[in-house]
Amino acid sequence: MKLRYIVNPFSGLVRRQKGLADRLRGWIAEQRLDATLVLTDAPGHAKDLARQAVTDGCERVIAVGGDGTVNEVGQGLVGTSSALGIVPLGSGNGLARELGLPLKLKPALERTVAGSVRVIDVGYNNGRAFFCTTGTGFDADVVQEFNASAQRGLATYLRIAALRLSRAKPERFTLECGGRRSEFPALFVAVGNASQFGNNAYIAPRAKPDDGVLDLTAIPPVTLWNAVPLVWRLFGKTLDRNRSVRCERAAAFTLSRATPGPWHVDGEIAGVAARFEIRVQPLALRVVV
Repeated sequence: MKLRYIVNPFSGLVRRQKGLADRLRGWIAEQRLDATLVLTDAPGHAKDLARQAVTDGCERVIAVGGDGTVNEVGQGLVGTSSALGIVPLGSGNGLARELGLPLKLKPALERTVAGSVRVIDVGYNNGRAFFCTTGTGFDADVVQEFNASAQRGLATYLRIAALRLSRAKPERFTLECGGRRSEFPALFVAVGNASQFGNNAYIAPRAKPDDGVLDLTAIPPVTLWNAVPLVWRLFGKTLDRNRSVRCERAAAFTLSRATPGPWHVDGEIAGVAARFEIRVQPLALRVVV
């Protein structure tokens, strides 16, 4: 079996583990694998490297890094016979957690070789692929500030979210799905192909990555009284049971917001827009589980 490991040397945990690339090369040699290791050198490079790996006949292409790296490598593998492997070294590790993959380095490496292959859906927002979540509003604002922060991890994310929440204002959204049109105020709207953002924060508890539909969750305006219960349900995998939270399931959504704002895919800012065409491509990506 031919493998290629694509390492993002700029990922937080990769930077902290000095000499990681050399250690991985040593592990590959010890295991006597038919494998090569390459490093990314800029945003978007992992997608190109993944496509080259497919051309080179690699059966498994492994993303070593955070959710952004996983997303880029996955983009290069959609619709191909090559499977995406994951060595999760990011802050949230959303897809790795969703698939039940090991979060420690050695077991994760072993799984890339010994694991079986599962086929999952791929979501698209304005043509940009996502495998876990996409969204706009407050969550995208937090993602934007978090990605610019020198510190990573759940504690940093929650600190930024708490500071922003004190001045956050809901916005008017318009949703079209299944021939229906509705308007509502929301702090943010997220759409999940998988159930969580990462760090076991379940924004779409009912979502499954291979059910052929996407799960939309609209978080209502947050007050002093509902903030703690909403966060409790977010991490308790019961957010959909809160009556004030709007949940929809469909193969496609058209979402509009009153004014343009940032939006994200899998925890990376993808741009600024006021209208979002979101759809699912069923069973389009092979993953190692």
